[in-house]
Amino acid sequence: MIQIGEILHSDYQRSGMQAQVYADKLGITRANLYSIFRRNSIDTHQLLQFSLRTGTNFFKVFNEFLRNENPALFVEEDSVESKRAPKRSVMIEVEVSEAEYQKLRNKQ
Repeated sequence: MIQIGEILHSDYQRSGMQAQVYADKLGITRANLYSIFRRNSIDTHQLLQFSLRTGTNFFKVFNEFLRNENPALFVEEDSVESKRAPKRSVMIEVEVSEAEYQKLRNKQ
């Protein structure tokens, strides 16, 4: 299973920042930072904030885990596109009054 605390700790180490600077960047205290490093899970809103503040997509780790565990959860965009019906352009002629025509022209 994914140990999010370890993932965050690795990101912290790669950053080369001091703990207080990294904690400030995340918007938490230094003590909370070390507490998070020991966690197995984290609130998704908090993880989203950490991703935005560090520029690291921490959700990508979970996405890759899911893809490996259950590939059926992921439908490739190409296969979705190939299942869509082809689109056609159609021109329709409609009779309208002069006033309606002018309204339509003015909207363009």
